[in-house]
Amino acid sequence: MGINRTVDMGGSLVAQLLIRFLSPASCFSYNILALICSATLIPTTLTKVIQPKIPTEPRIRSMLAITRSPLLRQA
Repeated sequence: MGINRTVDMGGSLVAQLLIRFLSPASCFSYNILALICSATLIPTTLTKVIQPKIPTEPRIRSMLAITRSPLLRQA
């Protein structure tokens, strides 16, 4: 597992464990949880890895399918 995923999973785990101990009526509790959940995104934003190229989609040739399919020719 990469460091980004490890930090993300760790931060989510800590936030979920804190929900159990913090009072739900307090605005402070939700602020703490929001900060922890947001902090898990920091490694992803600091990464320098270039995004992989997305290959182009193959063309859909519907006329080729119609000419080769005997059931479509009948319809």
